[in-house]
Amino acid sequence: MIRIKTGKQPRKGGAGRSYGVICIAFLITYACCVLPVQGQTAPVFRKSIQEWVAILREDPNNVEALRELGVRLVYAQEYRRAKALLLRAMRLAPRDTKTIFYYGICLEFTGSPRKALALYQTYNQLTPSPFRNQMEGRYYHLKKDLAREDVRLLLDQTQLQVDTIRAANTIAVFPIIYLGSNDQHEIYEAAFTDLIVSDLRKIKGIEVVDPVRIQTLMEEMSATSLDLKRNDVLYKLGSILGAGWVICGAFDSAADNILNMNIYIRDILHKKPPNRFSAADFHYNIVDYEKKIILEIIKIIKGRIDPQLEMAIQANRPHDLETFRLYSRAVRYETQGNWEYAARDFDRVYQLDSRFPLARERANKNYLMAATSVEALGVMKKMEFSQTFHVPNPDLNQLIQNRLEIMAGQLGAVFVPGTNSRKGAADAAGSGINPGLVELPPPPQPPE
Repeated sequence: MIRIKTGKQPRKGGAGRSYGVICIAFLITYACCVLPVQGQTAPVFRKSIQEWVAILREDPNNVEALRELGVRLVYAQEYRRAKALLLRAMRLAPRDTKTIFYYGICLEFTGSPRKALALYQTYNQLTPSPFRNQMEGRYYHLKKDLAREDVRLLLDQTQLQVDTIRAANTIAVFPIIYLGSNDQHEIYEAAFTDLIVSDLRKIKGIEVVDPVRIQTLMEEMSATSLDLKRNDVLYKLGSILGAGWVICGAFDSAADNILNMNIYIRDILHKKPPNRFSAADFHYNIVDYEKKIILEIIKIIKGRIDPQLEMAIQANRPHDLETFRLYSRAVRYETQGNWEYAARDFDRVYQLDSRFPLARERANKNYLMAATSVEALGVMKKMEFSQTFHVPNPDLNQLIQNRLEIMAGQLGAVFVPGTNSRKGAADAAGSGINPGLVELPPPPQPPE
């Protein structure tokens, strides 16, 4: 079980604390529900397998037995055998979230992560349950992993046609880099970039490149903050990502309380000169400055700003410097894959500022990520069992009977199985009957 350390934190209003308690209970519930065989001794584990096999011998279509035996085979790392059982269970009960979740785990561990991602993506179409939430968490994990893989595949292509893949409605936001030496200001770096991405995602018709793809691309190409100042490097990076627009920039400390900001937006699709936004302001106005920049960027890209969109963007913020710093630390933890610490800090941000709903969403997402890592799920710890067993297949006659009952219900008819009295061609020929076609009349003459 994942342990979430909590302490007494300052808060504004009662919503934040109650939400924090709910999130922790939420995570504990997942751990209890999703780890049904963890902690079992080997004899108990073997006994549970024997019991479910015995049920299947009596009833090969028992959905619960198929599912539970499949789950135990997952924890025994018998993924292919588990997948076969869980697939049978899914066909009999196609909306059972526990079956779907563990079938997705089997897909992941048998070399089909993209099929698993497509399966997990259906979580929002299913009945709310702990296992549906586990599907959502694995969806986030796989989406990140496959985003990294996609970037590496792009870089492996030897003849990448960068002039054909850029999209006018796609924006890549590269990290806004801090160039100074003040640790109190350096923490702003992660949140500043994250808020720009979050605000851009509110614009209809605009696609924002996943930050995971950008991070992976920079790592694979060993790109640094200094490289982002070069137009040729930005053009190449943006083109690989399929972006028509690129946002980048940097800031540093002019004095203890003053920040120098320089943000650029480049139209690489049309190779236009960059638009630059520069300002020197007190560090505690950094969130206001981000909002000014994002509204100017929207004007450049869209030509105008919808009043409702402007209101939504202005509301999407931490409302004081303390919560902004804490939010930035949470973003950094999230980028590093430290889901538990990220969830804790996002939760504390919401406790301090319940008017910032994005913090609540991110806390929930990171709690899910923490609860659904392969380590947390326990699927990497193999449960040993020595016996072999055979899971019986459904009886063929029973399958035929089931099919007839379904057809009868659909057609409003009654089908009664009986002895097949029809004779084959060989039998018919032996009885003196010509099994072939009778002689046909000649075809009609073509019209004159």
